[in-house]
Amino acid sequence: MTKRLHRIGQIVPSSNTTVETEIPAMLNAHALAHGTRFTFHSSRMRMNTVKKEEYAAMDAESDRCAPAEVEARTGKPVVTAAVGTIYAVLKALDSERRVAGAGALLSGAY
Repeated sequence: MTKRLHRIGQIVPSSNTTVETEIPAMLNAHALAHGTRFTFHSSRMRMNTVKKEEYAAMDAESDRCAPAEVEARTGKPVVTAAVGTIYAVLKALDSERRVAGAGALLSGAY
């Protein structure tokens, strides 16, 4: 049986020291239990100090990490933590999982 390969892209704030190890560990545990495969690709958004201005600069840098047109170019949804959380909440509430302007996953494309 061929295992399905999932490519996971992570945009990581520079102040987060655990996400690049925790998420792959959780998904690798899932892979062992369910016969899937994952590869991980990370990009850091730099931040020197925790200040409002630094957050704004980090947010502006997000386009370098994941261009806005990536969904259109790859045909795959871009899922941020916020999109994933909203999707999970709406699913748990047995509600329609659509939010205008919130990307392909919440547009109903998938």
